[in-house]
Amino acid sequence: MSDTPPPGSSPASPDPAAGNSAKVAAIVRHTRVRPDATADYAMWRARLTTALGEQTGFLRLEVYPPDESQPDWVTVERFDTVDHAQGWPGRRCRHSGERTRLCHHAGG
Repeated sequence: MSDTPPPGSSPASPDPAAGNSAKVAAIVRHTRVRPDATADYAMWRARLTTALGEQTGFLRLEVYPPDESQPDWVTVERFDTVDHAQGWPGRRCRHSGERTRLCHHAGG
């Protein structure tokens, strides 16, 4: 399974729909999950959600499952500032911390 930002996106970018785009950030991920790994992905995502909830500035997680037009799971992690989004070790699997353990468990 891959867990990478979509091409052309930055790991943390302002959310223009939020009104004050300088104060809100979103990390958008597209994750392709093998059909035989859906249950493992769900367990991994549950642990990730718990870890996110403990992060300073975390606002909410949006999860969009695959459908006929989009084969990937799409997640949007929203933070109150760009600094908090960039400080979340989980924004990339290569960083240390809980997200790295979660990524290694998921094979990412």
